[in-house]
Amino acid sequence: MKEITGPYLDTSGACKEKRISKLMSGHILLYRPNHPRSRKSGYILRSHLVWEAHHGPLVEGLLIHHGNGKPSEDEIENLEALTKGDHARLHKPGHGVGWRERLRAKLIEAGK
Repeated sequence: MKEITGPYLDTSGACKEKRISKLMSGHILLYRPNHPRSRKSGYILRSHLVWEAHHGPLVEGLLIHHGNGKPSEDEIENLEALTKGDHARLHKPGHGVGWRERLRAKLIEAGK
């Protein structure tokens, strides 16, 4: 992964312990107990931290989608913020070949 900086991605000081966890889904969690969106356990999805470092806080109601389908690859180029409905449609089976591309084109056209 490329070097990423931001207030909660900092590896100096208290964050130097680098407590990392990986979910069965492949998503990476980082221990950031002081982050306003961290779970009760003190962990937060690394993809959310990367998004915030580039775009500011994630708007309420949006999810982070990994464009290449690999949730451990959190480079900003691979991340998209989508509504729950749009995200569910991207992952809905049975849309046939090219359905992701068609939906993505519709979302771009609609300005999302």
